[in-house]
Amino acid sequence: MRKGDLFLQHGIMGYAIFCFWYGRLKNDNKYTEIAERCLMHVCKSVNDKCSLGVFDGLSGIGISICYLCAEDYLQGNPDGLLQSIDDYMFKVIQKGLQQEHIEDEKYMDSLLDVMLYINVRLRTEIRKPYEKHILELFFIKILNWLYQNAGSLLFEEPLPANLSYRLAKFFFVLGYACDLNFYNYRIKRIIKEIETVVLSRIPYSSFNRLTLYCSLSILTRQIRLGERWTLYIETLKNSISIEEILCKEIKSYNMFFFDGLGSVYLLYKYCNKNGLIFDVSEDCFIRKLQASEIWKMLDDSFDYKPLGLDGFLGLIMVFENRLNFFNTVNGEN
Repeated sequence: MRKGDLFLQHGIMGYAIFCFWYGRLKNDNKYTEIAERCLMHVCKSVNDKCSLGVFDGLSGIGISICYLCAEDYLQGNPDGLLQSIDDYMFKVIQKGLQQEHIEDEKYMDSLLDVMLYINVRLRTEIRKPYEKHILELFFIKILNWLYQNAGSLLFEEPLPANLSYRLAKFFFVLGYACDLNFYNYRIKRIIKEIETVVLSRIPYSSFNRLTLYCSLSILTRQIRLGERWTLYIETLKNSISIEEILCKEIKSYNMFFFDGLGSVYLLYKYCNKNGLIFDVSEDCFIRKLQASEIWKMLDDSFDYKPLGLDGFLGLIMVFENRLNFFNTVNGEN
């Protein structure tokens, strides 16, 4: 955990989620108490100078609080905790939306993350109806500004592959929003307008194809996209090779979540759970992990390990049902 980092990827918020989860897994209140102290520190420390992203900013903190309430790690209505995050976030974004074009690609990524947070937030119990309407209007404003100003940046593929693939995030957010059914007519029009561009290309990376395929499968559960999209999605799936991702794209040091084995495994699990089956055994992921340079670090001093959610703590949460990490750390492998 990085000293002074409040956020989800490498900081205190991620550490809090891990401790809540591990305390419940082992029925150990010591971890729960640590998690509660971490969460209290985060909530007291957020301000409008924080970034906006999921991994490294306010969106991730907000989504984390919603997750903890949904999973009953926290009792009561999260509205009070989230209200200050909403206020800080909207204050920062309002300034950015006054720009006539996107001056910083990172701002575009942050807006996609904020749209995801608003989607999650709208699923919580919001005490005042007008506040829900404000959140919906803010989502609409961000979506339209982003769509009008993104241009070709929306379609760029990250190489090496990672979870920052904007087009996949965009479709994921739209699919998630369609489930709430407050702006579907506009979302359908946007999809129609970008259809030709999207359907004319297949991502180069199989990892990126998998990410895009999962996001489109979420979208198609909410709205009908038409025969051309159905054919494209099937072509996309047939072009995905999990074996190629594991052998060629995931390097020995890419075992964590943002750009590595952890995210590929979760996407693979999502596909299998939803009937989008890939003929690959989970054992392939375990063998890849155990043969990696990251796995060898378990034999070294714990001080040198990346311990955030995008580190060993995240790996423990993803693979603990298949591997007993703490026995491995203690030399009981």
